Amino acid sequence: MDFIKIVASLIFLGLSASSNGNERPCSDESNEGVSSCVGPFQNSPIVTLGYGDGVYLQGSQDFQAAGDAIFNFNDYGDALGDNKRLLESSLEKQGASPSEKRILVAIAMQESTHMSPDQRDKEKDGLLSENLSIFNMNVDMVIRLGKSPPFGYLNQMENLDEAVAIMLQGLRTWGVVPFLNFHRGGATAFQDGQSYGAYEYRNAIYTIYKVMVSDPFILRDNRRVEIWVPRV
Repeated sequence: MDFIKIVASLIFLGLSASSNGNERPCSDESNEGVSSCVGPFQNSPIVTLGYGDGVYLQGSQDFQAAGDAIFNFNDYGDALGDNKRLLESSLEKQGASPSEKRILVAIAMQESTHMSPDQRDKEKDGLLSENLSIFNMNVDMVIRLGKSPPFGYLNQMENLDEAVAIMLQGLRTWGVVPFLNFHRGGATAFQDGQSYGAYEYRNAIYTIYKVMVSDPFILRDNRRVEIWVPRV
């Protein structure tokens, strides 16, 4: 990773999102503690999903998407299943709630066939949009969450626990919708909720989430819920 490029990009973009005066601050008052606001990158309140013991996000309002994407099931054997079970273990160790588990498994499932670092998107390496780990989380988001480069270690499965911790930090800091928007389309989608196919991405994640609610074995078995979303 080119540290100089990253620092230069951060200076150019600015670490804090600009406000147009119309954005409301993040709040944990709606949707039983799930924020759907577009708030500042820094000093955001922690949003606690807090759903345990079989209780889960209740509907499309939590994702601002219908959850009606067309999908197929495919069985990829232990090449996928083994990594799913590693992810499940990391989620357990990091104290993820049932809802958080479904969201992060859905993200990893959407990103690649086998949830493998070998399938990480490497096209943006060296840029602020560089993708990291089986989640393909972007460097910009990781830095805004207070981490410092180099980040290459996050691409190794033995460091999956830390990648999971960063993803959970983002989810709990910004809430479901802003977090998914940032994951999909960086700071631009975080601000406008539309760029880079943000809605289509949220719809795919919510669709997978709903499948896991109805069939919990998807969280750990060898099947992938496959949804086509344009690559960005």
